[in-house]
Amino acid sequence: AKPARSKHCAICDACVGKFDHHCPWINNCVGERNYRYFLAFVFCTMCLLAYSSVGIFLILKDWVEERDLMNRFYYDRATGERMQADWTVVMTYVMVRQTYLVMLLFLSAVMGSVVFCFWAYHMSLIVRNLTTNEAGKWSSVAGFYKRRAKDLLKSKKEGTEPPPIPGPEEEAELLNPETAPALAERKYGQFPAKRPPNIYNRGIFANFREVLSPPSLRVAPPSAAARRARAKAKAAQAKQE
Repeated sequence: AKPARSKHCAICDACVGKFDHHCPWINNCVGERNYRYFLAFVFCTMCLLAYSSVGIFLILKDWVEERDLMNRFYYDRATGERMQADWTVVMTYVMVRQTYLVMLLFLSAVMGSVVFCFWAYHMSLIVRNLTTNEAGKWSSVAGFYKRRAKDLLKSKKEGTEPPPIPGPEEEAELLNPETAPALAERKYGQFPAKRPPNIYNRGIFANFREVLSPPSLRVAPPSAAARRARAKAKAAQAKQE
């Protein structure tokens, strides 16, 4: 039987419990048992990029202060006028003299912002107890209900026939995973009247606990009696051999 929220990864050729996505950066699938390690990896990467950005910025700042560039004067080549340096002039001078450090600062800041947004996105998924795979499907469902609401409003204004909405019996069948058609195969009238809730959302603290301590790993150890019975069975099997 296929466990709920699991998915077969065609790249890894394995069934992953609570499948989130296949990450090319770690060359592995992200699922229930390694999701917390993946988040720790992303968080550490974000911290390292932030540290490098701040460190390079402070190095450049000290380099500017040591040369007192903000109080220097320069001559405008077009007019020959003597003018005091401002931030634009100093930044241009720094980019010319410290090109590699400026490029590293730009790269660290941009990639740090991208990784931070990625980490914040996964935090929002945990709050709602969703995976990346499920979030894409829920967005498709939300888009359908928005379109149906617009069509209902349009039919009321124009006096035309509204789109079909299933009755109570049909809605019960649509909410039953054993009888409901696949999401991609559903027709307009094969969606419940109201958007169904996420049954896996148990609250913020319970959702984070599920990530930090996956249910599949919270298995009680065997009792002493079970261990003794297992040892006796192994001993009997060894005697027979």
